[in-house]
Amino acid sequence: AYSTAAELLGMRWVYLEAGSGAEEPVPVEAVKMVSENTKLGVIVGGGIRSPELAAERAKAGADIIVIGTYVEREENIKEKVGIMKKAISRT
Repeated sequence: AYSTAAELLGMRWVYLEAGSGAEEPVPVEAVKMVSENTKLGVIVGGGIRSPELAAERAKAGADIIVIGTYVEREENIKEKVGIMKKAISRT
């Protein structure tokens, strides 16, 4: 319903958000369901604390992965983003 409403409103993206620093990310099943049933780009964020969690959501159909908390808590941000990028690009 959310992605359908976004389409009808003329949006180009739908953002599935678990909440900043969420304990659990948006479920993979939800990402897959939305990506398979909308023409919009799919952004997923909140609770993505590892490359594995990001890769699962990319494989499920997320076009953009928001990894704010992941990089905020790291000292070597450039290295951590590189690791995340490699994990996502393998999908």
